[in-house]
Amino acid sequence: MSENNLFFKWFAIPAATIIIASIFSPGKSTLASEANGVTQLPSLQITDPPFVGIPMASGALTSPPPIPPAQYYARDLANNKYLKDISSNIAALGNSSIYITAYSSGSPEAGQMGVTVTIQRWTGSSWVDLSSRTTNGSVSTTSSVSFSKAITKGYYYRVKTEHWASGAENRESRTLFSDTTLAN
Repeated sequence: MSENNLFFKWFAIPAATIIIASIFSPGKSTLASEANGVTQLPSLQITDPPFVGIPMASGALTSPPPIPPAQYYARDLANNKYLKDISSNIAALGNSSIYITAYSSGSPEAGQMGVTVTIQRWTGSSWVDLSSRTTNGSVSTTSSVSFSKAITKGYYYRVKTEHWASGAENRESRTLFSDTTLAN
């Protein structure tokens, strides 16, 4: 018997029979709230938090930012000719400054490499750019930057880094976002 006949025999005919029987058979439907011995609970009132996933932290002046999607940059870089590895990191240094690092690595064919670091602050509804720092296009297979920056206590911060490498044929680039840190 063919697959179509088996599907029709074992699924379609019984399903059609049940549907037709439920339409044409007389009967009274009873709601759960009308049945004997069933207690009707009041409807549940749920208020959604602005973002699910990160609880409101002590000392924060805004709601927490959303959890970012996973970044699969290693998979994206596998097919590159020049730009081979990237990273960025942010760490709170007490409650009034952050320390930022960013690193790019390329193949020997890369003529120049660079990275632009942009510090971003969460406003409670969006990320805003605060300041940027760019490395000059280095003539090597690596480019890195690290520095500390004074910030305002009570806000969430992250780093957006734009890594690039160029060679004889073209320029390759990739944007990466660091984890989020709260300065409190």
